[in-house]
Amino acid sequence: IRIQFIKLDQIDEIFLTKRIGLLTFLYFWFMKLISYLFRVYVKSSVHIALGVSALLYISMNSHKLAYERSLYQFSFFGSIIAYNFIKYGLEVKRYIIKSTKVMIPLVVLSIISALMALWALFEFSYNQTVLILILGILIYLYTIPFIPSWSNFRNLSRIKIYIVALVWAGITSLLPLIDESIQSIGLEFVQRFVFVLILMIPFEIRDLNYDDASLKTLAQSFGIKGVKLLGVALVIIWIIISLYLQLLPNIFVLFTGMLLVLALLFSKKESNRLYTEFWVESIPIIYALIYALLLNN
Repeated sequence: IRIQFIKLDQIDEIFLTKRIGLLTFLYFWFMKLISYLFRVYVKSSVHIALGVSALLYISMNSHKLAYERSLYQFSFFGSIIAYNFIKYGLEVKRYIIKSTKVMIPLVVLSIISALMALWALFEFSYNQTVLILILGILIYLYTIPFIPSWSNFRNLSRIKIYIVALVWAGITSLLPLIDESIQSIGLEFVQRFVFVLILMIPFEIRDLNYDDASLKTLAQSFGIKGVKLLGVALVIIWIIISLYLQLLPNIFVLFTGMLLVLALLFSKKESNRLYTEFWVESIPIIYALIYALLLNN
C-alpha cells in the first residue's frame, strides 16, 4: 500500500481552489437571480408604472395638493394591469408557454394589480370615475377592436402614439386636477401630452424594423433624422410651455429638456430593448427624483 502525503502548501492550495469555486458558483447564481428579477421587473411593467406614478407626483406637488393614497395606488397598479393587457392581451397563454418563469409572476402581479386598482377606483369622485372610464375604453380599443372585423387602435394608421400619450397625460395631469379649480389644467394636459410624445419617439425608431408600413408611424413618415428633429422641436415646445406655467424651477425644466434631447439623439433602429424599456422610461422617474430633491431643499 502506497501512502501519499500532501504537503501543507498543497492543502492550502486545495482549500483556496474550492473556496474560489464556491465563490464563483455563488456569484453566478446571484447574478442569475438579479437578471431574472430585472426581467420580471421590466416585463411586468413595474418600471413603466413607476414612471406614471412619478409624473403624477410632479403634477400633485407642483400644485401643493395633499397626498392621496388612492391616486397613487390607481396610477401604479392601474398602469401595470393596463400595460400588461396591451402587451400580452388575449395571447397570455402563448407567452406563458414560451417563458413560464417570467410570465407566471407577471400574471399573479397583474391579478393583484387589478384588485388594487379596483379598490382605489371606489374612492374616486364622479368626475374622476368618468375620466377613468373614458381612458379605460381607449385602452381596451387600443388592444381589442370594437367589432371583430375592424382594426384595433394600435394598428390604425398614425394613431398609436397619440393614444398612449393621451392616456398617460390623462392619468398624470387630468386625474389629480379635475376636481380642483385650476385654470391652467388644459395647458398642463398639453404639456404632459407633448412630454409623453417625446418619450415615445425612441420606441418608434427602435420598432422601424418591426412595424408594418401601413401604420405610418412618425419614424416611418419622417425617417430617423426627421423624427429626431421633430422630437427636438417638441422638446422646445415643452420647455416653452413649462417656463410659461412657472410650476417648476427653470433650471429643472432645462435639465429635463436636456435629458429628453439626449434620449432622442442616442436612439437608433438597432437600439436594444434595455435602452428604450429601461433607460428612456427612467426619465420620468429621474424627473420626479430631482424635483423631490429640489423641493426638500
